[in-house]
Amino acid sequence: MKDKVALGLAAGGGLGERIAATLADEGAQVCLSDVNDAALQAAVGTIAQSGGRARGFPADLSDRSALAEMAK
Repeated sequence: MKDKVALGLAAGGGLGERIAATLADEGAQVCLSDVNDAALQAAVGTIAQSGGRARGFPADLSDRSALAEMAK
C-alpha cells in the first residue's frame, strides 16, 4: 500500500477507523470521511500520532454533492 491513496468511509470510529489505521500502517495515505466531524478529527489525529498520513473530510455520504466535493 506504500504511496497509494485509500478512502475510508464512516471512519470516525469502529471498524471504519480501524481499517483506515491499518491501511495507514501499511503505508497508504488515507482520506477519511464521517458525518461526525469531532470523531473524524480524532481518528485523523490518532493515525497521524502513529506516523500515518491522514486527511479528514466531514461529509454525509447520503449527499451526492458531498461525495463529489470529497473526490476533488
